[in-house]
Amino acid sequence: MPTEEEFQETFSSFRLKNTKISIAEVEGLELLLGGNDGGTWMFPKPIAQEPEETPQYD
Repeated sequence: MPTEEEFQETFSSFRLKNTKISIAEVEGLELLLGGNDGGTWMFPKPIAQEPEETPQYD
């Protein structure tokens, strides 16, 4: 059985769904985005997708 203190610590560690998380708090995100020097963040270009062909019905 958890103690009252352990119970409180558990629930105080949860984040609410609408709480914003800073980039610095997400481990490895700065490196992944390529902007760990404090400069401009560079996002990769979106992958161009070919439009889906519309089936032709006779």
